[in-house]
This record gives sequence, structure tokens and C-alpha cells, in this order.
Amino acid sequence: MPHKILYDADCSLCVRFAAAIRGMDRKNQFDLVSLQNYYKPDSNISLEDLENELHVIDENGNIFAGDKAFQFILQKIPAAKPLSTLISKTSSGSLLSAGINRIKRWTKSRYSLKAPCPHCQR
Repeated sequence: MPHKILYDADCSLCVRFAAAIRGMDRKNQFDLVSLQNYYKPDSNISLEDLENELHVIDENGNIFAGDKAFQFILQKIPAAKPLSTLISKTSSGSLLSAGINRIKRWTKSRYSLKAPCPHCQR
């Protein structure tokens, strides 16, 4: 049974990421599942958590989120190894997570340019 990558189908960056993984996953180790199709009210992962971070569920049911999810993917897909430098830790987390979170905040608030972003208030 393949590992599942849960991604936000309403986020264009996440959709591109999923497409890139699909292209690099030559061994078909991952099923890409939109969180909109995965989430149910009785799910063991909250909708807020799913919307805020990438999640991977391995073949044994273990759940990885954020940087740990990216690391899991990098271990399984050799073609993705060059991205590992983006996961190297900084004092505030990884560069990849920081960049993705910033872009997701922007895309979620782009329809309301008069109101500040609810996360960063900018």
C-alpha cells in the first residue's frame, strides 16, 4: 500500500508541489490525496492542521507533518534529494516550511487586499 501525501488542492503552490512529486515518484510510492477529499469530521488530524502543514501517512499509518513530512518524501524519492538543503534547520525552522507557509498565507488572503493577513497582520 503506498504512502499518502495530503495536500491542499485550493493552494496553487501545493498543487504544483503535488504535480512535481507525481513526476519524480517513478516507483509510485505515494498516493497524492487532496485534504478536501481526505478530511472527515472524525479524522484523527484536524482540518486546521491539514490546512497549515503538509502531511504524509506512511504505509503503517504513521503520520508525519511539516518538515518531517518533507524529510520522509526526500528519503523515498532520490530525485528530490537536491531539495534537502531547503529543509536544513535555521533558528526559526526550515527555509522550505517558512517559504511555503508565507506563500500559503498570502494566497489565502489575496482576495481581501484591504484587510490585513490574519496570521501576520500585514
